[in-house]
Amino acid sequence: MRKTNQDSSPKPEKVGSKGKQEKESSSKGSAHVRKDRQEAQHTKSNVKSRKEQLQNELQGYMYSQSSKLSSVSRNLTFGILGTIWVMTFSEGKMTIPNPYLFYALLTSLLFMVVDVVHYFWDSISYHQQQYELDKYTTDKEIDKIHEGKMDKINKRSYRFVIGKTTVLFLAAFFFIMGIVELVPSICELICR
Repeated sequence: MRKTNQDSSPKPEKVGSKGKQEKESSSKGSAHVRKDRQEAQHTKSNVKSRKEQLQNELQGYMYSQSSKLSSVSRNLTFGILGTIWVMTFSEGKMTIPNPYLFYALLTSLLFMVVDVVHYFWDSISYHQQQYELDKYTTDKEIDKIHEGKMDKINKRSYRFVIGKTTVLFLAAFFFIMGIVELVPSICELICR
């Protein structure tokens, strides 16, 4: 058996194809890196847009719930004030029969004042931020300056909501205690 030159000599096609393979693999590697970078940027932009979408959704939900809470709170406060007025006002005079009802009256009025201040201040702040939007020229300014100011406004508003809810609970507690203290007097009037 005789070996031919063709079998023992390296084939130029394979050498050339090996060089091609190296070039292709390096270009495939850099294409893979580019693809990874693009996917990472795409993922970041997807995450950012998803966060923005969720933030808008949560903000809408928060506004909806906050307005419902405010509406219910105002109605409850008006109910407390109205009941105290009906129970204590007769013949042109207001006589509050116990200190609990007096405290309920004061905390209800305090709630109403704080509620008005809260919404007035928020309305002014949001209105001011709406006009300041025209001053910003870059996304960076909007992200840093505007979003920072809006965060402050939202945090302040949240503190107002917590404060108002606390005052409302105090008013309700005082009102219930005042009514409980009146029960013996009411029973005595009914039994006569």
